[in-house]
Amino acid sequence: MRDLFAGLGLDAGRAPLAEPADPYAALGMGRAVFFDADHFGRDQWLAGDPFGELVDARTGRQGDAAPDAAALRRFLDAAPLPPQDRTALARLADGSTDYLAGMPAAERAAYLRSTRYASFLRDKAGIGLAGQRFLRSRSNDAFALDADGISVADAIGIGLPAGAGMPAPVPDPRLGKSPASRLWFPDGNASLARLLVQKLIPGVAKLARPTDIINAPFDYGRLDQDGAAVRLRLEATAIAVDPDGPITRVTYGWRGNLHRIEARHVVLAGWNMMVPYLMPSLPAAQRDTLRAEVKAPLIYTKVALDHWRAFAALKTRRIHAPAMAYTDLWLEPPAGSTPGDPAVLHMLYVPTVPDSGMSARERFRAGRALLLGTPFSELERGIRTQLDRMLGQGGFAAKDVIRAITVNRWAHGYSYRPDTLAGEDSAAWTSPAGVGNVSLAGSDSAGSPSLTAAIAQGRRAVDRLPG
Repeated sequence: MRDLFAGLGLDAGRAPLAEPADPYAALGMGRAVFFDADHFGRDQWLAGDPFGELVDARTGRQGDAAPDAAALRRFLDAAPLPPQDRTALARLADGSTDYLAGMPAAERAAYLRSTRYASFLRDKAGIGLAGQRFLRSRSNDAFALDADGISVADAIGIGLPAGAGMPAPVPDPRLGKSPASRLWFPDGNASLARLLVQKLIPGVAKLARPTDIINAPFDYGRLDQDGAAVRLRLEATAIAVDPDGPITRVTYGWRGNLHRIEARHVVLAGWNMMVPYLMPSLPAAQRDTLRAEVKAPLIYTKVALDHWRAFAALKTRRIHAPAMAYTDLWLEPPAGSTPGDPAVLHMLYVPTVPDSGMSARERFRAGRALLLGTPFSELERGIRTQLDRMLGQGGFAAKDVIRAITVNRWAHGYSYRPDTLAGEDSAAWTSPAGVGNVSLAGSDSAGSPSLTAAIAQGRRAVDRLPG
């Protein structure tokens, strides 16, 4: 990462753009939790989110102190939860109870890797169904899995409480969304990709400094020119990769025709599950491994609002709805400084098949089928209904406030990570590196959807190519 960033004129230790201050926090707008009647007996809006604050404090995401016991107790007393769950959740958040007391260290470590967090909450922390539902979706953004789909170790890693005698949270930057992650550019990794292209084909954009890439015009006519040292051909889809001794033939479709090229070195960086279909000559064991790398489905929805008066009235900028379709939503920075100005709402939906006991692969396949089988009209209706239900007491009416909706639906989202609940060893897990003069790259090969993983795999792929 450091080498690559230095080559692009960036400092890997410092983001090129300062993160702007949160304008909503400056107005005293905090968090909230919405409990829905379908899962908690009644619809209830509750200001504050002490468990969210606790998770952030444990991972150092915001540098905030954990909520005090009195604030946590007030929140739980007002929540639509059974008394025994309130007591058990308060004890869990307190962190002074060792739920695995007397368990030898080696056995404890194995338990943390092989036990579902939901099972731990039920069997060790004594939390009932309603309390489990309250904590069910805290892992959605990081793993695209609910509390029944992650291990206790994974839960601890993202800051979820598990009592005393447990390892400290160690944020993993290679998760889908991690407390250790940071946004380098407003458009995510797109600007980094454009910087890479500009470095390889300098005439494609004129930059005085790397940050100019955000708005720099791109001359796409320069990407694929005869005689150039580097040629980048867009709209070209590979359909076959055939190694044959020192030469590999690559067949691809482009502008309605099939084309074939021959190469001494090939790096195949894409969705690993497709590789066996592109390269049927791979050994059977490699094909089986690649086919098993099932991606996680997820949806990021953006809702353009004419104004954010309801959020200001409710004094909230971020809402957690633990058992609804969209479990997390927050306001992006507004276009103006007053509640009457436009804003964009970010909403997260992960079809996790909660509380199913299924393996990660089974959940991802089932979630993907759900997404692919759900028309946009149904998704739109669900978004409007949920927002009206959650924000109605603040004066929100979807028919009057929503200007536009964009549903970014990834049936194949996060790369597959080794599932310790299924007995897969994350430390020993490796993806096929390739065969002959064809190397495999991409974040799938690292079992991580992160940029860091993708860059590391690119380096590995080139290093293994024969001279």
